[in-house]
Amino acid sequence: MTNAVAVPTGPFDAIRQGWRIYRAGRGVVTGQIALLILFFLVVLGVLAATGIWSPQRPPALPMGQAGFSFGVSVALFAVSLVDMVLQMGILHSLGELAEGRPVRVADLGWGMRRGEVWLLATIIGVINLILNPLSARMVVASGFRVTGNPHHPFTVVHGPWMLLGVLGFLCVLLLLVGNTLLLAMATASRYGQSALTSLRTALKSFAPGFRRFLWINLCLILVWLGIGLAAGIVVGLFAFLLHALGMGAPGAKAVVGILGFLAMVAFMVVVIIFVFVAFGVTLGTFAAASAALQEGNAR
Repeated sequence: MTNAVAVPTGPFDAIRQGWRIYRAGRGVVTGQIALLILFFLVVLGVLAATGIWSPQRPPALPMGQAGFSFGVSVALFAVSLVDMVLQMGILHSLGELAEGRPVRVADLGWGMRRGEVWLLATIIGVINLILNPLSARMVVASGFRVTGNPHHPFTVVHGPWMLLGVLGFLCVLLLLVGNTLLLAMATASRYGQSALTSLRTALKSFAPGFRRFLWINLCLILVWLGIGLAAGIVVGLFAFLLHALGMGAPGAKAVVGILGFLAMVAFMVVVIIFVFVAFGVTLGTFAAASAALQEGNAR
């Protein structure tokens, strides 16, 4: 087991330490993430099979208009609570790894029997219930609409582009709120704090000296975009090479077809690995950042 991870000094340092934490227990943490994703897929499958929820959305629907009934909203809210409690189990495991202690896959259910964890999940869920419809209504009021074409794989967004600044401000606001809530989940999971104490600790990120941690999500997005862009360039060059080779003799086309199939399988494997690593490092980053806020609270 690795030694305890030092307190990060900024967002990118937290990302580096998040990678170190995830790498220390990647087998266990990856297993926990797989179970979390499996739970989510099973629940969505049950909801879709019973007709409670349908992933289809009608064309020309105003952006942000969900159209869910009260019963579906309650079901999705309950699922989101369980999802957050399980995520805090992963954050708890990452916090233990940061302190150099061993973890198990079963630690995914760490928060199931802890009332404070459910209370924090409920508070965050209620905040999301308020903010998500509010932000959606602001988008709808701006005039932006989503036009879906069943015969085309793309979705067209159109509206008054002069209001992009307002929507950008809304995105930044939601980013800051999301950072704060994730930091609260991380501090509660790592240090066993109560719901209100963890929220107060997370709000420390708005205090002088800690504001740099408000942009953890933005830094993570930039990192993953860079990695995705590099991967996209490699895949694009490989696809161009296959296309160029496939314009030759019939025998060459058969070989290219086999290579294309193998390339598709390899690409899917890489995507799956990327999702697991991105999820693990992201939660590990917040587990590392929570140490800086906790240290600030102890001063």
